[in-house]
Amino acid sequence: MTAARNFVLYNPDSHLAGYHRNLVKRGMSSLEATRRVARALVRVIYRTLSVVVAQDTHTSASTQKKEGEGDMASGLTRSDPSHTSNISPSSLRTSKTRGTKAVKGLAAQTAREGSRRKTISKKSA
Repeated sequence: MTAARNFVLYNPDSHLAGYHRNLVKRGMSSLEATRRVARALVRVIYRTLSVVVAQDTHTSASTQKKEGEGDMASGLTRSDPSHTSNISPSSLRTSKTRGTKAVKGLAAQTAREGSRRKTISKKSA
């Protein structure tokens, strides 16, 4: 609140000072107008900081990308011992996941059957 009041007092040409004057002119109390200006000031500061952080993250990400660029071209893969990933590659032989054709086939079969699913029950002799 104090920062908003000082901002309005010492920056009379800013858009937030004009916003404050307009709110007071329309009949709003000075305290409520200052609260609204404080919220608007926080939004302005947040947007500015978000842009700075995004630019900083973008430059560090591009630097990291350039460092790791061309791993596959140089012959490095996930199975190489020099690869820095701590996730072990999964073996296709021991994997218990179903292939996409099996999943899609099962989904199509279920859709064709609709709600007429057959239940198999065990009959005792």
